[in-house]
Parts: sequence; structure tokens; C-alpha cells
Amino acid sequence: MKAVIQPLAWGIAMASILAVATGFALAVTSGTVQAVEHSHGQHAHGEQVSISVPDGQRWATDPSLREGMSRIQDAVQQALPSAPQAPLGTTEAARLREATQDAIAYMVDNCELPAEADAALHLLLVELIEGTNALSQAGRREAGLEHIVTALQHYAETFDEPLWR
Repeated sequence: MKAVIQPLAWGIAMASILAVATGFALAVTSGTVQAVEHSHGQHAHGEQVSISVPDGQRWATDPSLREGMSRIQDAVQQALPSAPQAPLGTTEAARLREATQDAIAYMVDNCELPAEADAALHLLLVELIEGTNALSQAGRREAGLEHIVTALQHYAETFDEPLWR
């Protein structure tokens, strides 16, 4: 159990400073965003949508979002070094990058969210993509991991995910 909790706690602690800064950035962008171009049938992306969540509430999820974010959470737990001070290894970073990219593709391909919740998801996807890009650079692996952990935290704060409570 310690092998699971210690790395997770380490990852969350590392991301706490970044989470405050990113939380501020999310608050600033809570007006409108230009969504990424693609369509899910219910709504066309590319339209201006508001992403501010009603006070004290969270956006609803769909099965693909819950599955994709759970896959990323599992991949992070597997990638974390056993020692809090140890760097993220090349193999672990590559596995995390691949798993995160696969989960992102799965979520995008199967998205059934309403327009506003989908716009909020796009902010998380940006954070996840920045993380995966950084994981491929030896000097930026830790920053990549922080981006991904921060996106997971924002997911739990922004979306109604009953299994993460």
C-alpha cells in the first residue's frame, strides 16, 4: 500500500504549487473559449461557449471521459518513481506519454458532453497535451508529469466524478 500512496502523495505535493497557478489561469479563462474544431453531432466545436460552472457545482461526465481520465490516473500511478526524490525514467515517461495520448484520443473520439462541459474538457486536454509533449524531452519530464497531475486535479475539481470522491 505504501508503494502506491507514497508516489501518489509525492506527485500531488509536487503539483500543488503549479495547481495554484493553473487554478488562477482557469479562473481567468472562465468566460468564453474558442473550442477545438471537430464535431460530436450534438454541437459543433469552433463555436464560442461559456465554461463557467455554476457556483458550487461540477460539470456532468460521460462514460468516455470517466474511462479516459481513469486510464490517465492509472498510468500516472504506474509511472511514478518508487522514491519521491527519484527522477521520472525514460521508459516510464514514454509509457505515460503513450497511455495519455491514447486516453486523449479515446475521449475525443467518444465525447458525448454538452457544449459547455466539452469546452471545460478542452482546457484539461490542453494541459494533458502540454504534459505529453514535455514527457518526450529529457529535461522536461518532471514538468510534463506535473502538467498531467494538475489536469487530473482540475478534472476532479471541475467535473462530477463520483469515483474520485
